Amino acid sequence: MSCFLYIYNTFRIEKLDTDEIKRDKSKMQIIFALLIYIIPLVVGKFQGSAIDQAMRLIGVRNDNATVQFDNDYQLFIEEITKTKDKKMYSVKILFQGLGSSNVLEYENIRLVVPSTSYRMAYENKH
Repeated sequence: MSCFLYIYNTFRIEKLDTDEIKRDKSKMQIIFALLIYIIPLVVGKFQGSAIDQAMRLIGVRNDNATVQFDNDYQLFIEEITKTKDKKMYSVKILFQGLGSSNVLEYENIRLVVPSTSYRMAYENKH
């Protein structure tokens, strides 16, 4: 807040300012007002990828995971995804690690799955 007040006071037009200084300060006020609206739009474009990267780094998100569901949950998955006799699924893990449920995505179908109902195969990267 103090940064905003400093900038605002810097560009405040005063009675003793010359006409040229008043014009310059007026231009800077307009630019400052536009930046207040433009910066959130620009940051919003990059924010999603920054959040995704952070979630991958801490292990909350995984875009290429192979999972095998428990027998109890296998029938439910087959019914939802319209697949039969498939043991391993290539999924995106959108959210895991907190609580007892995880969010998985398989072929654009999002599933909230109990964390105890599946096992994940980790790829060994060298």
